[in-house]
Amino acid sequence: MRSVGYLEGAVEEAVAALDLKPEDCAAVELGRHYAEQIDHAERMAAVADRAIRTLMKDDPDEEDHQKYVYALAAKVEAKELLDKLGPKLLAILEAVGATPAARAKLKGGGPVATGPSQLDRLRQTRGKSA
Repeated sequence: MRSVGYLEGAVEEAVAALDLKPEDCAAVELGRHYAEQIDHAERMAAVADRAIRTLMKDDPDEEDHQKYVYALAAKVEAKELLDKLGPKLLAILEAVGATPAARAKLKGGGPVATGPSQLDRLRQTRGKSA
């Protein structure tokens, strides 16, 4: 049995809480696949980190240089995959009503009011003291 990653587990929990229709199944499966791929990329980045730490401990020779290059390539691929699939996963979750904004829209409301962000509050405080 394969292990389920953090994001994949979170998607499963979100989907389980929804009242989905059969026509939602394809989008949900695609979302699960995206989450699985992102989790896998994160695991590979962790492997790459271990390879780099090992290389740093040892005297680098030609073989170690190859490990280093492969490890860096894995980290870059993981970052690129997250950048590419993250927004797509979010779009799927929004499409099936699995985000606060999507649920508010489905209920006929506007965007979810979250209030000022911490950054906005800091800017306001700084503006008052200037």
